[in-house]
Amino acid sequence: MTVCVKWTDNAVVSLASNFLNERPVHQTTRRVKGNSNVNVPQPNIVRRYNESMGGVDLLDRLLSSYRPMIRGKKWWWPLFLNALNISVVAAWRLYNAVSSSTNNHLSF
Repeated sequence: MTVCVKWTDNAVVSLASNFLNERPVHQTTRRVKGNSNVNVPQPNIVRRYNESMGGVDLLDRLLSSYRPMIRGKKWWWPLFLNALNISVVAAWRLYNAVSSSTNNHLSF
């Protein structure tokens, strides 16, 4: 069963999942004009998305640190380079998690 949820925060966000659903509904606070805060119901899928957003931001930052600058004429070349870049970042993170010594990203 696939669940589609539309959430209005600062902008409209549409989420779809075949794993999570909208239940249980949590309460969260939002600021309204002035200085008052209002409790609004927040679906579970939105809360889980907001909790794990930091990992995506970290991956984007690490990918942009040392992006390969190779140009190709085939349409699939950027996809291949991005997959290679993600693999290198994931390997570096795993190496630092397992190893007792830590290497920086560039030396890895």
